[in-house]
Amino acid sequence: MNPTELKSAPPSKKLKRNRLLSLITIIVSVCTIIIAAQAFGILHSMRPLTVTLKNNTNSEIISVEFRMPHMDTPYVFERTIPAGESRNIRPEFENLVEGEMTFTAADAEGRRYTGIACGYTSRLSGESTVTIDANGVAIQAECS
Repeated sequence: MNPTELKSAPPSKKLKRNRLLSLITIIVSVCTIIIAAQAFGILHSMRPLTVTLKNNTNSEIISVEFRMPHMDTPYVFERTIPAGESRNIRPEFENLVEGEMTFTAADAEGRRYTGIACGYTSRLSGESTVTIDANGVAIQAECS
């Protein structure tokens, strides 16, 4: 028989069925792991920390900074936040130390707002919503 005439035999029906079952098993397993991770909040705690700062005042927020304990350099948010708008901020620190993360903000009229954006964080993950309005500061946080 000539080598050019050699053809591989088509896969048997049983082999095709086994491959299909293996693929379905892999897909179901991956979906199960993702659903379980979401149910237990595992994926949520792995996301980088996002602080949503809502400016519900009548004045523009002109400076925002975040601090961690025992760190000399704060994280400074470089952009302003117009009245009635919000911004998502992802503070980044070199040589992260665990503890609470505080923030200080100032508006164009010279008012200062301070608070604890995260009561405790060890790896800057989770989320925090800081709302600044005429009554002061309200914070809702789930940090880890």
